[in-house]
Amino acid sequence: LMSDINYDAAEFTPLVTFIDAYLENNCTIIIATPNRIISSPFIQQFNSFIKESQTLKIQSNQLATEIGIFILQC
Repeated sequence: LMSDINYDAAEFTPLVTFIDAYLENNCTIIIATPNRIISSPFIQQFNSFIKESQTLKIQSNQLATEIGIFILQC
């Protein structure tokens, strides 16, 4: 789950509501997102649900991008 939608602060509230609905039903949510400064406030809203996280460096076309992987559970 994720793409550029989690970089637009105007989209945070509907996304949080969507994810919360699944967490309330004991679902596991996996969020994968490039590590960009704007994604941090979004992810921080779920700190209490993050059971595991990892940062991976992905190499593509001679460019390296760090991707944050977050596993959320109730």
